[in-house]
Amino acid sequence: MQSSKGTYRGFTIVELLIVMAIMVVLVSISIAPLSHFRSTALIDQTKSDIISALTEARNLTLSSRDNTIYGVHFETSKVVMFKGSTYFALTPGNKVYELGDRVSITGINLSSGGAELTFRRLTGEASKTGTIVYRVNSDSGIIATTTILSSGIIE
Repeated sequence: MQSSKGTYRGFTIVELLIVMAIMVVLVSISIAPLSHFRSTALIDQTKSDIISALTEARNLTLSSRDNTIYGVHFETSKVVMFKGSTYFALTPGNKVYELGDRVSITGINLSSGGAELTFRRLTGEASKTGTIVYRVNSDSGIIATTTILSSGIIE
């Protein structure tokens, strides 16, 4: 568009490209912190789910619900709260906590080996002690650990 003095007004292609380049730089700078925040929130949710499963199993055992004990079984992609002294995958009453495809359990370090533990009635003591280690699959630097003490306390 030409003004009354014979000059053109508007944006040139070069000016538009500069603005777009600045926007790309700003967006790329802001993506990294958002990705880290999302990964941190994901590992926090996983920790909460694992602690919930362990705490619920311990509390149900202490309250002698259904006159039995409860336990927790760990797998790479899920945590399962089960009823009774032994874990069976196909038991209908199992409560499954799916970790999703972005987080995985990388270490099940329980005393005496195995991937599950139960709690003792009346005392709430854990049948095994140890740690459960899990991480965000896309960022191996974001890991967390849940510790099970012999008293049944979860840290």
